[in-house]
Amino acid sequence: MSVCGFGPTVRTFFPLMALAMALFGAGCAASTPPPVAIVAPANEADFEPPLKIDWIAELTPREDEPVFMPVEFSAPGLDDNRAYVGTARGQFFAVDRSDGRVVWRYDAWGPVESTPAITADLVIFGDSEGTVYALNKKTGRARWTYSAATEILGGLATDGDRLFFGTSDNRVYCLDLATGQWKWTYQRELPVTFTIRGISTPVVRGDRVYMGFSDGYAVALNRQDGKEVWKNLLRIDDALVDVDATPLVVGDRLYIAAYDGSLYCLGAESGDVLWKMDNGGSISPPAVRGNYLFVAGTDGRVYGLSRADGSVLWQADIRDLDKDHSLAGAPRRRLKIPTAPLLVGTTLLTGSSDGYLYALDARDGSVLWRYYPGYGLSGDFAYADHRVYFLGNGGQLFALRPSLFPPDPLY
Repeated sequence: MSVCGFGPTVRTFFPLMALAMALFGAGCAASTPPPVAIVAPANEADFEPPLKIDWIAELTPREDEPVFMPVEFSAPGLDDNRAYVGTARGQFFAVDRSDGRVVWRYDAWGPVESTPAITADLVIFGDSEGTVYALNKKTGRARWTYSAATEILGGLATDGDRLFFGTSDNRVYCLDLATGQWKWTYQRELPVTFTIRGISTPVVRGDRVYMGFSDGYAVALNRQDGKEVWKNLLRIDDALVDVDATPLVVGDRLYIAAYDGSLYCLGAESGDVLWKMDNGGSISPPAVRGNYLFVAGTDGRVYGLSRADGSVLWQADIRDLDKDHSLAGAPRRRLKIPTAPLLVGTTLLTGSSDGYLYALDARDGSVLWRYYPGYGLSGDFAYADHRVYFLGNGGQLFALRPSLFPPDPLY
């Protein structure tokens, strides 16, 4: 979420329902210090982005826009030469990273919201019909397919020999990467209460697979056989207990966001909660650098946190800057589904589902510039060779080259 889940990370939601839930959750009080003051620019030129648009690939034809204006949740996967991404029309593309030329296209059975896994010779993705496709990267021809029969909304992960992915019925699958043969399945019960449409992306570290579930659990599984190593029920007292964001594992700690607006830090070995941060609205999976974490939330704020204890070091309120593309004029309704932040140098990028792409100074949260890609963005970023790639709502794949990223490492 795909944003919780943002992602992502995490970071996939049914757009209208998710926005309604975000508006509801935003009414909760945030137990954080006052936001950093941001003064609106005197004119739009003060926020002109210092970037070059290398190319924009029109994956959804413009003539389709009046009838079909999709929300796109897939994030591009990259190798040395190409970007791979799927669309809500059920089409999966290989795009030349040098010029945005479509190299090949594969038509899936259903909309593609997952982020692909990439190996030396394969690109693997899933669709909303529950089919996994393993394609030859050069030709786009299918090597094998596998039917899980339930929506595949998150990203796919591989350890080089096996493929791991989650489905919307709270299952995790493990397949043989070379053949698509089933190895194991792990399943949790679906909650009896209402849940948000989305699923976390499995994260493979060592002999474990980490994942969050819509019943409020974070779980570590044995990579070889899918047996539980540990599980921790993080949410039990809210109507929406979903833990659908993609986990982030750094050293001996695991960071995972819940839909209620909580970010948890767990011991990766034990699953014990080390600290918890609450912001009152759904938040993204975090970005990390050194001793710092960065998240964005549907409360209209971006946060810089301490990795040690989750304390808020700064927060930036970007609701007023996003009001030009709000669904309503009231501040509480200037809320969007945010993307997982991307940190490059000291610049933090984040976007919103029908607003801007923002660049903030990661040291203090001040807004450096903003860029409106036409219909907002719902999927996460990919970054390589000084380019930022993302799929905008409406089906355009962007390749942007920010020219003023500070080269020095953060702090």
